[in-house]
Amino acid sequence: DSSSESEEEKESIDDKMKRITKLGKEGNLDALVKEAQLADCTPEMIAFASQKSKDLGNLAFQKKEYEQALEYYAGALLGDALEKHKIYSNRSACLFQLGKYTEALVEATKAIRENRAWSKGYFRAGRAALEMEYYQEALEMFEKGLDKEPSNKDLITWSEKARKIRNQQQQDKLVKKHTTDYSKFDALTKSQTEEEEQDEMANDPNRIILGDKYYSSSKLEQRQ
Repeated sequence: DSSSESEEEKESIDDKMKRITKLGKEGNLDALVKEAQLADCTPEMIAFASQKSKDLGNLAFQKKEYEQALEYYAGALLGDALEKHKIYSNRSACLFQLGKYTEALVEATKAIRENRAWSKGYFRAGRAALEMEYYQEALEMFEKGLDKEPSNKDLITWSEKARKIRNQQQQDKLVKKHTTDYSKFDALTKSQTEEEEQDEMANDPNRIILGDKYYSSSKLEQRQ
């Protein structure tokens, strides 16, 4: 009898796990929270469903099925899931691969909030910020990550890349500013020269105008 009871209990857990996982796949977080608060849904059931969802998410990520992985990771956040910062980081990685950099940054900041001592959250945030062309902010994220883990090779590599891009951007802005200033100066001098030429043409008794070309017959000069 005890074996049949345990079998029934196991089926009950499996059914609940399937329902919770389905909600996770649908990204229905509100329903997930309600499910977790049900009296007949024990912490053990929630933990079981959460871990199962995380495992399925990891598997989908390895297969590069990022949309599917995102759905599973939503279910993995159910209840008091262990190491939520890693799940948020994984969700950030999925969104990054899908080209959704703003959402990737949001998930990365959640990972940082969950565990400020973990360097990878800053790495995820930095990568997303870099793709969004927030070069200074990206560099700051990588540097904060290095504060937590100074020997991390990925953070060292990407902080150097971010610094180079940031410096190049600043240089480009400076060159563009000078170019803009010179173009204004050129426009001003050109306008002044044209005015002087018009005055000279008006006062030249030997002027000959053919179309838009002005000739001074006395000097045999041509001016555009």
